[in-house]
Amino acid sequence: MVTPLSWLLRVPTFKEKVKMQPHNVNYGLVGYPVLMAADIALYKGEVVPVGEDQLPHLELTREIVRRFNSIYGYVFPEPQAKLTSFPLVLGLDGLQKMSKSYNNYIEIAAPPEEILSRVMTAVTDPARRYRSDRGHPDICNIFSLHKFFTPSRVKEIASECRTAGIGCVDCKKMLAQSISSTLEPFREKRAILASKPNYVTEVLADGANRAEAIARETMKEVKDKMKLLQRVPVTTCEIFGTVTDAATSRPLEGVLVTIGSWHVFTNPNGRYRITGIKPGTYHSITFDKESYEPLELTELADLSYKQRDASLTLASV
Repeated sequence: MVTPLSWLLRVPTFKEKVKMQPHNVNYGLVGYPVLMAADIALYKGEVVPVGEDQLPHLELTREIVRRFNSIYGYVFPEPQAKLTSFPLVLGLDGLQKMSKSYNNYIEIAAPPEEILSRVMTAVTDPARRYRSDRGHPDICNIFSLHKFFTPSRVKEIASECRTAGIGCVDCKKMLAQSISSTLEPFREKRAILASKPNYVTEVLADGANRAEAIARETMKEVKDKMKLLQRVPVTTCEIFGTVTDAATSRPLEGVLVTIGSWHVFTNPNGRYRITGIKPGTYHSITFDKESYEPLELTELADLSYKQRDASLTLASV
């Protein structure tokens, strides 16, 4: 086993989800990190841009990859994390990461008025109850967002906050304006793409095709390492003698194909997998009409037939 259950149960995000929904703990929660690992490993990702909250998932991916390589042989590189200068973004509640799941997020494509509306609901300095109170920017999430969206005015905002020169409402309005200005190019680009749905579909299809080609080669390599692709000799030969329907006494012409230890007899009426004989060892094969009649060609079922004194098995493929 490459990924023990104990590995999945210790992932921090799983524990958080369990606390949020203790009555709905399912494999979707437990197995999500494995899905993430597969997405990375399938394309042999070496560097993965993630936030700090995803680091435990990436470390699990590294452990899964490391264990697979140790058991079956090297296939996958161990992916490394690529963090930005702003690796963790707290949500508007100031407590948890920004996420749609927590409804504490700002939509990238949101118009300026929606951004302002969302920012105005954000939690600020809990110790500052009145406008005249001095602020503590180091514990205020709004200020932490200013560091990214308003870097040129960070010192000014911090000073004004500490001296009560500006209030939390003023600080939020400035942040909303900065966020809206920063995201404006994204909104414009999104509008352009939305006007060309066919182009978007073509780009997605092209990406899917290129990804599929990489994935196919990776899976071939994986199956080869795991010995799931057994190379067996395939030979085709005309069957010796005749295959005869017992009811009509008519010969059935066909080809016997040998693949490893089993055989396929092909004739105009269908294809059947045969067990218990070897190609060329029988002079003739006669079908037992009573056993043959119930068989539907589209149904996977056993069919008995007789050859001289030998009773064999025939099954549709």
